[in-house]
Amino acid sequence: MAGKLEEQFAEKLVLTEELRKRSVKDALTGILNRQAFDDRIANVLQDEERGEFGGGLLMAQISGLDGFNKKNGRNAADLLLVDIARRISKTVEPWPEATVGRRSGTVFCVFVPACDLAQSRRITEACFRAMASLPFFLSEEGHDRLHIAMVTHVGRTSADEMLQQADQLLRSLQHQSRSNWEVEQIDSSSHQPYNHWSEGNWQESLQQVLKGQQVELFYQTVYDMNQQPVFREVFARLRLLGELASAEAFLPIVERFDLHVDFDKVVFETLMLHLQKDGSNTRYCVNLSPRSLLDEDFFRWLLDTLKALPGVTERLILEVPERTVLMGGQAMPSLVKRLVQTGCRFSIDHFGIVSRSMTSLHELELDYIKIDGSFVRGISNNQGNQFYIRTLTMLAKSRDITLLAQDVEQKEDWQKLRELGVQGGQGYYLGRPQRL
Repeated sequence: MAGKLEEQFAEKLVLTEELRKRSVKDALTGILNRQAFDDRIANVLQDEERGEFGGGLLMAQISGLDGFNKKNGRNAADLLLVDIARRISKTVEPWPEATVGRRSGTVFCVFVPACDLAQSRRITEACFRAMASLPFFLSEEGHDRLHIAMVTHVGRTSADEMLQQADQLLRSLQHQSRSNWEVEQIDSSSHQPYNHWSEGNWQESLQQVLKGQQVELFYQTVYDMNQQPVFREVFARLRLLGELASAEAFLPIVERFDLHVDFDKVVFETLMLHLQKDGSNTRYCVNLSPRSLLDEDFFRWLLDTLKALPGVTERLILEVPERTVLMGGQAMPSLVKRLVQTGCRFSIDHFGIVSRSMTSLHELELDYIKIDGSFVRGISNNQGNQFYIRTLTMLAKSRDITLLAQDVEQKEDWQKLRELGVQGGQGYYLGRPQRL
């Protein structure tokens, strides 16, 4: 009987992953399709906090592919497009928040949240070099067929605006006679002075803040479908130049200078001090960087800290982004098991973005998974995402995992999530962040 149940669960996993792929993946290249890419970046830029810091949008186009197709055949052209998608994806791996998509037959895009001008130039040049080394672009017929434009926008903007600006810059490049690339900063009107700091300014300031543990904590409540509190998710803010900066402003710099372990330690210690003083039974969820969790020294420190405070640990939920599952590989089940044995709970957020992560429902000792907001926004009018989420709710229920939704912004979406079997969620419709 148990064997049959496991077999049925495995079949549902395969089906659900296939549904997700059909909904978001380009059939040829395997990267995001146009709709999924646009939804993903709109989800970031519409977010009240993340959207404040804009980002960088790269648009690459290959011209003359019709002639290549007629001369070499459809299969050769398809292989070229697949190779281009693979090289772009590989190039942007150092930017873990990057989103890669194919918006049309020969147009590829990359979006990187909170990406400044210097980063944009590095990304664009690296992508150009990776693509320009392909035989097609080295040939006589392809030497002037590659153009890459990237716009970086500091401050609030929209996905449509960024796409239009990138397309305009790309069109101007294509009037030139050779393959080339260009980066342009569209808007630098953001009122926060630190948005225009150099890398040196950022590194020095972050090190001072972390050394002095100058971290302030906020939280957003996660509710069940009766809008009763389930737990509080903690967010860190740093005070820079007298102003509170949200995570999207500084986390890219934390990652770039390998300060993730120092940052996560300060946040975790600050929260643990609060929990020791707080006499309530409220549960708190704290996010950890994948690099921190997979760092041997940090993991050992975390485990020892949890074991030393059993009363507090029982009220704690550790959360990591979905990509951690792939980064951790075969080591993840053991890591999670050792953590939950201390009495804490474990959660994965931004679920549904990464391929091959469905097995985490089977292999990891999870208490919660949070559906990424790109599947949640507009769910009331998206039948493809509705079908995917409905199937996901059945899988989660069979493993006694609580399925939650991120970025719930509209009453209609909240009502549809209830119909689909989602058990709770968080977002500005339900409640805004508050100071802890």
